[in-house]
Amino acid sequence: MALPFVAGCMGVVAQPVPEPVDRADTPVMGVVMSGEREGERIEFSRVDRVQWSELSLTITGVRGTDMNAVETRSFELPDLSAVLVRGVDGTKSSLIVAGMLMTAAIITSLVVTGKTEEGTRLPPGPGAGGS
Repeated sequence: MALPFVAGCMGVVAQPVPEPVDRADTPVMGVVMSGEREGERIEFSRVDRVQWSELSLTITGVRGTDMNAVETRSFELPDLSAVLVRGVDGTKSSLIVAGMLMTAAIITSLVVTGKTEEGTRLPPGPGAGGS
């Protein structure tokens, strides 16, 4: 049940072009251009393959909603100001979702353990056999 909430915290965010040692572990979803095309975002909805070289980045995937329209685009690294990666979105809505998850976790831990912060026991729930 928490999975949709966690997925709601995820988004595509821009980060600097990674160093060569970190490139294989970077979940690239697109690029942000620099130079004449400053700020232009080229985002893929599905990425099938990412290939880095010393001077370029090549992405094979789908850019729109037609999952059969696979395309391959190559970008020169000096022309990129950032890469787009799937990560935690730090927007206000994500913070609200994170707060809801933390509240649910705290309530669940209190119900499961039956203890409050002061160490007193919570009263038994309906149908609990007790005196």
